[in-house]
Amino acid sequence: MAKPTQKAILKALGNVKGPDLKGDIVSLGLVSQIAINDGKVVFALSVDPARAGELEPMREAAERAALKVKGVKQAMVTLTAETRTGQGGGSNGAGATGAPRGAHGPPPPVAGAAGRAGPAGVPGGKHIIAVASGTGGVGKS
Repeated sequence: MAKPTQKAILKALGNVKGPDLKGDIVSLGLVSQIAINDGKVVFALSVDPARAGELEPMREAAERAALKVKGVKQAMVTLTAETRTGQGGGSNGAGATGAPRGAHGPPPPVAGAAGRAGPAGVPGGKHIIAVASGTGGVGKS
């Protein structure tokens, strides 16, 4: 069986219309993090968090397009959104969690190694990205 390539996946995804049916998801730069392993394809579509619910059909279309590529046995597509500090997730004044801004105040400081209050993190790192994998059919979507 032929092994799927990133180039073949991107070509297939070039046929999937972007939000508001303008352009395609590849040329609009929405596709990221393509991983291919043993016929399984996983990638993300970067979208506005306020529109994630209405863009579910686009995600499904991207999944169907990936499944049409020769050698692809399984495809998993996720919608992902990046919000920056100070930006709300929608017009209701809610942040990324859906809670109104200011409802809970800023999170409490995290105690550092010496017991000092300060941000936790990785020295020299600006962002932390969590990546997880699991098997079975419960609780990962």
